[in-house]
Amino acid sequence: MDTSATQTSTQKTSQASTPSEAQFDGVAAAAVAAADATSASNIESLGLIYQARSARLARNVTNLTALHGGTSAIVVAAQAAQANAQVIATRVELVRRQAVASAPTVASTGWAVWGHVYETPATPLSGYTIFLVDSQKTYQSQYGFATTAADGSFAIVYDGEAAASAGESGATPAPPSQVAARTAEPPAPSIPTLFLSMTNTGAQLVSTASNSLALTLGKALYIDTILPAGAPLTDLPAEVQKTAQPPTQKTKP
Repeated sequence: MDTSATQTSTQKTSQASTPSEAQFDGVAAAAVAAADATSASNIESLGLIYQARSARLARNVTNLTALHGGTSAIVVAAQAAQANAQVIATRVELVRRQAVASAPTVASTGWAVWGHVYETPATPLSGYTIFLVDSQKTYQSQYGFATTAADGSFAIVYDGEAAASAGESGATPAPPSQVAARTAEPPAPSIPTLFLSMTNTGAQLVSTASNSLALTLGKALYIDTILPAGAPLTDLPAEVQKTAQPPTQKTKP
């Protein structure tokens, strides 16, 4: 057997043009933005291609390990290439799910944050409480909270502050000059600095995002979360717990 030829072949395969995670993130964002022109079946096909590439690279790892041992540089490189291909395949699947999901309707004066929560890409987490906090990690009750569905999906929709009513029943109409002034320079709605937090079904805090949400008026922000392994951070904030988990009624004997 010509081991040099095998080594050359596997080296070329392990070094195939699999994009980096950063490169894929840019492509994924463009794919979702053009979801109206790109069918979910095409995205699914792309995922199958990367799954096949990952499987092929895994076989190369096995062959190279038999030839050179598990700690050789060529095996380590092949393992990295296979892992990267699997990461890309996983992200393609998450993009496909986003492409087929329906974004919530958002008022022009408001915004929304929606998405999915997973333990692994194949394991959605249901019954988790999603809420928003400020930079001091204080629960912002005015925006409410959401509970993840069976597929891990959630949505928090905020319609914005109600505009001041100038035509209430029985009210005296404002002078035309005042009405014109209000119409000419309406106050611009503010966009708060908020962070996404979530608790598990045991009312324990399991995640608080380190980066603030990039909210935009009139748009829905999509976020996928794969929770890291580890113990819960703390208990559910009392304000959320009062609303999300009201006390159960005691039955009389």
